[in-house]
Amino acid sequence: MNFATLFIILMIVIFAGVGWVVFWAIKHAQKNNAEYKNFASVHGYEFDKAQGNDNYRDYSTNVTRNEKTLTLSQSPFVEKYANFTQYPFGHGTERKVAYVISGKYKNTPFHAFTYHFIGQDSDPSKPGGVFSVVLIQCPDAPKRQLTDQMFYENGCLCEYQQGNLNVETIHERIDHLRKLV
Repeated sequence: MNFATLFIILMIVIFAGVGWVVFWAIKHAQKNNAEYKNFASVHGYEFDKAQGNDNYRDYSTNVTRNEKTLTLSQSPFVEKYANFTQYPFGHGTERKVAYVISGKYKNTPFHAFTYHFIGQDSDPSKPGGVFSVVLIQCPDAPKRQLTDQMFYENGCLCEYQQGNLNVETIHERIDHLRKLV
């Protein structure tokens, strides 16, 4: 076997391996993303894919860029679900809201979603990344002390965590927020 034949066989094996990994990653992301819609359907909640992509799941953390970007318009999904000024909202660029689950749990209106933005090197105290957000509507500010990853704004009590939204924890997180009201 000459070198050219061996090289071609090696390239075919490498491309097949990479193709299999990409195929597996897309199928895995589709399965994970379907969990949101299924969870909403089972519990009678509304589901809005918003800016989510069926073939993509974001695992990035602390995403920042050195460039300054002027945002002339905001996504209607960010405006509708994530129109807050407290971190992680209202900072950075390329803000996205994905896989929104909305409804009432124990008579408490809520929204739960994945929020993503790119931070800027000029403000290292507010790094970008992917955040799991759960918020409940409450007309009055909570009387108890809130943790660093909670805030009250615009009649909503909000709690966020690093990473994609996990449907297994939504009800537990809503219960925790309800106890603070």
